[in-house]
Amino acid sequence: MKFINLTPHQIKVLDAEGNVDTIIESTGEARCEQIDGEPKQVGGFTVKPRSYGNVTGLPAPDPQGAIFIVSQIVAQACPDRYDLVWPGDVKRENGNIIGCYNFCCVQK
Repeated sequence: MKFINLTPHQIKVLDAEGNVDTIIESTGEARCEQIDGEPKQVGGFTVKPRSYGNVTGLPAPDPQGAIFIVSQIVAQACPDRYDLVWPGDVKRENGNIIGCYNFCCVQK
């Protein structure tokens, strides 16, 4: 099965011990249009309404069945696509994500 990384960074897939097993380089970027509303003051803090619109940079499903790695926002914007995943359980060092153990998909 071929995985195509459409996030802006490489994906490091870890084995059960937390060691890097596979690195999947970025080959493009699928994104959702970000739509910001008018900021409001709530309890002394600024709160900005935000929603997401059209998806860009996402190819049509691959006839050979490739899986596309995208952000969770992109995957959730396309709930009918069965070929979209995002990095799932992650390992962190000093607060930084260093890799993922698995991938997640939208629950159908």
